[in-house]
Amino acid sequence: MIVSLASEVTVLRARLDTCERLLVAAQVLAPGAVDSFSPDAAAQAERDGLRQHTLNKVFRPLQEAAMADVAAASRPIAGKEIQA
Repeated sequence: MIVSLASEVTVLRARLDTCERLLVAAQVLAPGAVDSFSPDAAAQAERDGLRQHTLNKVFRPLQEAAMADVAAASRPIAGKEIQA
């Protein structure tokens, strides 16, 4: 999973770099415009939602496995009672 994500990030960075360079070359953006951009509240809220959705998707298998481990550890062992 980590290798797959790293590969995707590498491809996305290369494509983003290409887009930025093309936009600067076409004089649509000034050099550094992307780095100095500050999103408004609505854009930031949308970004935060997308980020949270992505994190939930990536970590869901780990969370489900952890919940299954907790549930398994909480079940009484045959013939023994769990003492609190």
